[in-house]
Amino acid sequence: GHVEQIGTPKEIYQTPKTRFAAGFIGEMNFIKAVAIGSGSSSTAYEGAGGLKVHSTTESTPGSHLTLAIRPEHLRVSFGQAASTVHTLNGTVVDSSYLGTNTRIEVNASGTTLHVETEGAASVGNSGDPISLEYDPRRVLVLPA
Repeated sequence: GHVEQIGTPKEIYQTPKTRFAAGFIGEMNFIKAVAIGSGSSSTAYEGAGGLKVHSTTESTPGSHLTLAIRPEHLRVSFGQAASTVHTLNGTVVDSSYLGTNTRIEVNASGTTLHVETEGAASVGNSGDPISLEYDPRRVLVLPA
């Protein structure tokens, strides 16, 4: 074996350097993607099914990478949102009330994402449209 990353638990949780380190402490959504271009404040990435995600981390167009975002860094709104650079549209697959939070499984363009909301959130039914808002600064870019 080898050391993946050295740091405090907080450092590894907030700024993992590899996919293994990202999943070692806490849960993480992983999206295999290709960098498709940079704008003034973020780089666009495209995952399977045309899922478009932005991150403030710059990458060379054409680079194959893994995007990572924690379930608690996705915010829920119901219905299909207007197409914006900070929203992922999908459908509810399943939800579980866990006491202090509600865990939601979402299908976004064929990619499974997990979301955690505080308390007993009303999440709709399986098949209902759902929008996930995110901050591009929270999307980590890791080696493929």
